[in-house]
Amino acid sequence: MAHYHGYPRQNEHNDGFGSLHEEEADYGLPFNNVRTMVVGVSKDVDRQKETAYIRTSPRIKRLPFGLTFLLDSGGYFPLGFIFFSWLYNSIFVPYIVLHPQYNDGNINIYAVIVYYFFSLFTFVSLFRATTADPGRVDFEGGPTPPYGANDWSLCQKCMVQRPIKSHHCSRCMRCIRKMDHHCPWINNCVGEDNHWLFLLLVFYAALLSIYTFILQILHFYYFPPCVSCDKVSNS
Repeated sequence: MAHYHGYPRQNEHNDGFGSLHEEEADYGLPFNNVRTMVVGVSKDVDRQKETAYIRTSPRIKRLPFGLTFLLDSGGYFPLGFIFFSWLYNSIFVPYIVLHPQYNDGNINIYAVIVYYFFSLFTFVSLFRATTADPGRVDFEGGPTPPYGANDWSLCQKCMVQRPIKSHHCSRCMRCIRKMDHHCPWINNCVGEDNHWLFLLLVFYAALLSIYTFILQILHFYYFPPCVSCDKVSNS
């Protein structure tokens, strides 16, 4: 059997596995292998471009005191909604309900202090959960796998070695250690380093909301007619 460049010609390769195309037999290299090589190279080039874009994209804004802020237009509205909800509960509700009821003697000063305590800690938790580093894996000088570790993986997006339970966030364009999820309400990921801040935010926001709801129920259905409220509305 004669061969050409190590491959049989079309009329000689008919053993039940199908026949080669004439062009494949002439050039001695199957087209399927060529296409596989071209697609593989193209994917590698696209991956390199994506990695270069991720590493050079100024998505994370560095702030003083080690704080950060994610420049993501999709997270501005949810974060703004949470902020103005806090602002409403901290300014308008005390002005309409809390202060007039205190002036009328229906609630004591401790109820006012507790309300502002919940409001202050809700804002602090929101600010810290938004600006804290959730546990981003650095591009340079990041963590290195310990000797003998086989549970680390290479991120196919940013090409860094990452510990177990790390995931790549397409919004932050970074790998996050022990990533839980990307939360648009804080415009940040919830990961290893800010998970406790996120839980504090949920806790204090729930207390503030429940306390506000109870005050409004008492204001409209339990407390006597508010005299100071009329002064507020007339002013």
